[in-house]
Amino acid sequence: MMNNKFTDLPIFEGLNENEITEIISNGFIKLYKKGDIILSENKMNYEFHTILSGVVKVIKGEKEKEKILGFLQRGDFYGEMSLILNKPHSASIIAKEETEILVFLDDEFSTFFLGNLTIMRNLLKKMSERLALMDVEVINLAYFTIKNRLMTFIRYITENGKTEARITLTHQELAQIIGTNRETITRIINDLKEKDLLKINKDKKILILNKEKWEL
Repeated sequence: MMNNKFTDLPIFEGLNENEITEIISNGFIKLYKKGDIILSENKMNYEFHTILSGVVKVIKGEKEKEKILGFLQRGDFYGEMSLILNKPHSASIIAKEETEILVFLDDEFSTFFLGNLTIMRNLLKKMSERLALMDVEVINLAYFTIKNRLMTFIRYITENGKTEARITLTHQELAQIIGTNRETITRIINDLKEKDLLKINKDKKILILNKEKWEL
């Protein structure tokens, strides 16, 4: 029986073990250390990646103008748009911690992914979800205060009714995501702590203490 390291990946949803075995035999695994640049913005990308373990951050821009677009973890994939459109990657992907990636080159992606109706549906589903999140972000930027945007993002990273964030984030990273400065994020988080709405665990993950009072 195949290790569920591969069988439970969302990109393979709907395929049987034999189909998955054939596909992954045409890929290979890469390991990245914290801080490694996996893909670079505005450079051609000839690989499709699925994360097996670890966390990566998606970044647009450089240095002072750097904007964190989000974080990806096990089961998430990226690189498909660059391959489909034959254009440079639209953002940089950087390992936030030690990360293991399942990699497929351009030819294998075309053969085993674009040529498979089930996988194409999975790709389109994820791409649609990303577009929906972009719509939410546009609305947040247009109508919400910085505190609203931060609380909305914290809700998002605690996912589906859970109360603990999936990843560790610094105040600076939160500021880059929300579109403000670190001092403002620190002030808002301290305010939420004082109101017993959240705390920071020993592993530096955000924990929502009372979702019923988590009102925007």
